[in-house]
Amino acid sequence: MKLRTPAMEAKYQKAIKAGKLKNLWEVEPFVEWRFFKLIINDFPHDDALLHHLIVLKRTSMKLRFWEVLELHRIKKQLDDTYDHFLKNGSSMRSINNCYHEHVKVLKGKK
Repeated sequence: MKLRTPAMEAKYQKAIKAGKLKNLWEVEPFVEWRFFKLIINDFPHDDALLHHLIVLKRTSMKLRFWEVLELHRIKKQLDDTYDHFLKNGSSMRSINNCYHEHVKVLKGKK
């Protein structure tokens, strides 16, 4: 199951093959905390009107104690802004070297 339209998935795969993707921890944030940052997802999911990523600032899929606490606080802070918080399971994950969660405002909201 893919969460992107075929056209967006093709754009994403083309960027991967061309080596044009930055590591998530290298992407410039528009909000930053001690351990995490919020970035724009250049390859959004189809169900999203707005799609950002909460990204760990270091290379790891495992969170340390203080990072877990900060992530919980961040999600509480962002709860009124975003509709959907999603951490992909291993079968859906295309990036396996940097912890990140998708945060989205969904299309078709009333």
